[in-house]
Amino acid sequence: LTDPVLAASPSLRKAISLGIDVDSYIDVLFNGRGIPAINCIPAALAESDPASYAAHTQAGQGDYYRYDPEEAARMLVQAKAELDAAGLLVDGEIPTLNLYVHRTDTAGQNIGDFFTQQFRNMGLSLDVHLNDWATHQEKIGSGLAQTYTMGWAADYPDAENFLQLFYSGNYNGDGEPTYKNDRFDELYETVRIMPDSPERTALYAEMTQIINDDCPVRFISEPVNFVLSYTWVKNFKPHPVGYGYAKYRRVDTDLRDELGGRDR
Repeated sequence: LTDPVLAASPSLRKAISLGIDVDSYIDVLFNGRGIPAINCIPAALAESDPASYAAHTQAGQGDYYRYDPEEAARMLVQAKAELDAAGLLVDGEIPTLNLYVHRTDTAGQNIGDFFTQQFRNMGLSLDVHLNDWATHQEKIGSGLAQTYTMGWAADYPDAENFLQLFYSGNYNGDGEPTYKNDRFDELYETVRIMPDSPERTALYAEMTQIINDDCPVRFISEPVNFVLSYTWVKNFKPHPVGYGYAKYRRVDTDLRDELGGRDR
């Protein structure tokens, strides 16, 4: 939000969120392997942290994290007025926006093409820039990336691990949105030292709603991955936050040979 255009027009951020068809994104680019993200707390945390899930459901779907082209069009009218007041229109129109994608392969090109189409459907012009990971991080850290793709995987199974991305005290130029909300910061400094409790859950929900209203990020999807393993591979239990478990895996060589696996 250091970008003058996106910072000056909350309505533009909301219009972009409303104008992206996430269901199509998941179906076309990921063969249906994902669920739409409705706010900044993943629903999957329900399995390991009921408080986080309660915050997710209590906050509910963000008002702008849905596909609604008609509402997006209305928001774009407001966006033009906001940008006109700030002197940021170009020939009376919203200026071309730039999207930096974090890969240069065919998948990256497909992502860029998808968003170009989505923006075109809204009447917005988008320039896509494909980058390798190192260049992507450099451009984000130096403030050159107006908008960009980025993902986050939990380090630990609690909503705080996702809410901390929006705490201004954590920004280090390594991919986090340049976002600052005084009320959010105040709440984060409170919850970071609280134990799991209904009180903390309520604050999580309030923080989530602040992000829902301000729209600093368009949450897209929560990926779904499928993993196959042989029956002779033991102690293999994949988990999105389960790091360092490879040392517990075991190969039952007798069963592998019995089932026609390779020689020992």
